[in-house]
Amino acid sequence: MNELKIGENIIRLRRDRKVTQKELADFTGVTKASVSKWESGKSTPDVWLLPQIAAFFGVTVDELMGYEVILSGEQIQKIYGDLCREFAERPFGEALEEAREYAHRYYSCFPFLLQMGTLYLNHASLAGDAETSRKVLEEAEGFHGSHHQPLRRNEHL
Repeated sequence: MNELKIGENIIRLRRDRKVTQKELADFTGVTKASVSKWESGKSTPDVWLLPQIAAFFGVTVDELMGYEVILSGEQIQKIYGDLCREFAERPFGEALEEAREYAHRYYSCFPFLLQMGTLYLNHASLAGDAETSRKVLEEAEGFHGSHHQPLRRNEHL
């Protein structure tokens, strides 16, 4: 994963919004010196402060941290196409296992997870029985937003 850019982003966001270090410190309940240390890279905010800082600036925690999507749209479409072929050519369980491996590898790439949910919805009927199809559809719902929790590798339906 890319290097965290919290300090640089706090500086940029604070300056863009013409906010002082003291104003940010007062909002978050820390000292001005703490904000200065974040910005200089000498320390980072406690994890429980990240949502509060992000809300203060009107950005997501991902944006605050400098997170960038791991996969491009073209890469997502290629993986999606490859997995569609896997579902068409291989036993359902094997194709599903491969799809899960991708979901675990790119768990924080939300555009990819959206495509994975679509993949599951489009292929659940190939599961072979109603109960397995139902579980795959439930798993597809888990790809929505940040609550993605696919079954663990080798965890059976």
